[in-house]
Amino acid sequence: MKLTAIRYGTTLLNEDWIFTDGNPDKKYRIALLFFLLEINGKKYLADVGCDTMPGFELIEHTSPIKLLNGLGINGADVDGVILSHTHHDHIDGIRYYPNATVYVHEREADNVKKLAPDNKIITFSKEYKLADNVVIKHIGGHSAGSCVVELTTDKTVYVLCGDESYHKLCFSCKDRAKAGYSAERSAYFYTEYSKPRYTAILFHDDDIVKGVGSRVLYCNSEEKL
Repeated sequence: MKLTAIRYGTTLLNEDWIFTDGNPDKKYRIALLFFLLEINGKKYLADVGCDTMPGFELIEHTSPIKLLNGLGINGADVDGVILSHTHHDHIDGIRYYPNATVYVHEREADNVKKLAPDNKIITFSKEYKLADNVVIKHIGGHSAGSCVVELTTDKTVYVLCGDESYHKLCFSCKDRAKAGYSAERSAYFYTEYSKPRYTAILFHDDDIVKGVGSRVLYCNSEEKL
């Protein structure tokens, strides 16, 4: 198994999107990331990024598909797309992957059907086992069907968190963390994935990849984080 983080841009997010008591006039710089997961000879993307982001300033932006092409991968080569949820910045690029099976929670499948009517879609309620060490799990804190992806290795369980958390500071002040859809499910997310056996990977972490480009986070048994 190989996990690669790909950063295609940066934007600014109001503090009150991150914390319940946040200042709407204060902004945080956040990364725009998606992930390439290579398992048993197959290529999967965790989210697909966006070419446009209405209402937000795109900084240092490059189309996600161009960055993937730079890694020697064409859109037609992608076997599957795992959607953490179906908000615009996570699903906009789905059109580039005509051969991909799309894995999405059942409550957000209709959004995929509108944008990718010809793709095969696999839905689930609680979780979906993609491989022996890869499981997609429904959380439902950020949106009705928002999910995380657990990647189990010999040393840790990497968790691709989608937008269940916008900022890693939220893990140290869980009571202030903003929930988009369900405060109860968001609280469960922070309680569960703060446990030592997990390594949380946030899709907007400004420190994972410095600048537009990619970084291998894990390859076989070699820990990279």
